[in-house]
Amino acid sequence: MFLLSMIIIFISSVFFVSLFRFKSRVSYLLGIYIFGYGSIAFIGNTGHFISALGSQTFFLISQSALLLLLIYIWIKLEKPNLFYPFKNLRLLVTKIKLTQFLKTNLDIIILFFGVSIGYVILAIIWYTVPPNNNDSLATHLPRVIYWIQHGNFQPWTTPRVSQLVYPVNSGLQFLWTILLTRSDKFVGLVQWMAAIISAVTIYGISGMLRAKFAGRLFTALIFLTLPSVIMQSTTPQNDLIAAALFGISIYFLLKFLDEKIIINIIFSAFTLGLLIGTKQTVFYLIPGLGIIFLMLWLYFRLIKPREIIIFVVTVMITFLFIGSSIFFINYNHFGHPLGEKDIVNSSIQATSSIQTSVSQIGMNSLRFLYQFADPTGVCPLHYGGGELNCELLLANNYLILLEFQLKRSFTVLTRINFRYQKHTSFKKMKPGLE
Repeated sequence: MFLLSMIIIFISSVFFVSLFRFKSRVSYLLGIYIFGYGSIAFIGNTGHFISALGSQTFFLISQSALLLLLIYIWIKLEKPNLFYPFKNLRLLVTKIKLTQFLKTNLDIIILFFGVSIGYVILAIIWYTVPPNNNDSLATHLPRVIYWIQHGNFQPWTTPRVSQLVYPVNSGLQFLWTILLTRSDKFVGLVQWMAAIISAVTIYGISGMLRAKFAGRLFTALIFLTLPSVIMQSTTPQNDLIAAALFGISIYFLLKFLDEKIIINIIFSAFTLGLLIGTKQTVFYLIPGLGIIFLMLWLYFRLIKPREIIIFVVTVMITFLFIGSSIFFINYNHFGHPLGEKDIVNSSIQATSSIQTSVSQIGMNSLRFLYQFADPTGVCPLHYGGGELNCELLLANNYLILLEFQLKRSFTVLTRINFRYQKHTSFKKMKPGLE
């Protein structure tokens, strides 16, 4: 069932992107990813209203109907080439002078094969090792299993309110893998694929910045070696998914500014709409995006009011149909679109005064700068039976005058050992059965 669903999604995606006749190979590949992600999210959000989230038949019929619709539109539009950007692969090889590239960029070739082997190993890990990190076990996976059992997003009694209120689009990707395989073996596929798509996006943005092929490839590969990316890529969380979607949105926005083709800004807005229904922290980005659009309009004169309106309307329509349902449920159940009061305060870091707000901004700025430097792992010391990094001691000594702790002691002194036992096959259960 899962393999059949993947084939349907891929074929549908190919027909979908062919309708827009992309000349860029990067735009073509990102379009395939956006459609695949968006179609699963759309079908899942629709399934909520008829309590069909636990039905394999519903997903497969919906995907098949979408494929038939796309084939019909493709025929009506005079059957555009399905693989237009890749029709001249021989010309592509000649253009980048592959033989010469291999001779002059041996270091990048070694990096490419090293990263490729590494991500094959990561794929083996997410397939063979059960999900075991805290967020996955406490939030992301329990809500998916409940949706499968009950067929919808309606709230239930749980001490972990985040299971109820978080956006659902990423969770529906995990649901798709679990529902159609009856196991958790493929939940890691979602973020693993998001990491690779993020690298493709970086490659594309580097190209728009006029980087040569070697430079584009290098920046994409370096991203895939970042520790946070590697650690996230095997987990059923949603940080990499959000990063991939935001990167794609920025890519198509830059593509629009470069080519002035309106479909690019529509794709950018569509992806941002999917992102709003994926992770609530996107609301932090909206004020910054608003400022960017104002500068592009008023100062740089690179965008017109009509194009801004198209962008905003596309974002709103996408969000309304793909992801908004959980926000309406939250408002009805908790009185706020983001959920329970404590969750809301935690998400927006609500404060009681301007002075406290300024203090929080300063603390977060220092924390993010520290994370950007990433001195994790520098000269580990053994202290009190646990392991303590000297970077923690140094950083806390320098920042003690600001009464700011970068990490708490229990997060670095406590070790948790996980043991592999076996995968659990999720069989369909009756609602309410524990």
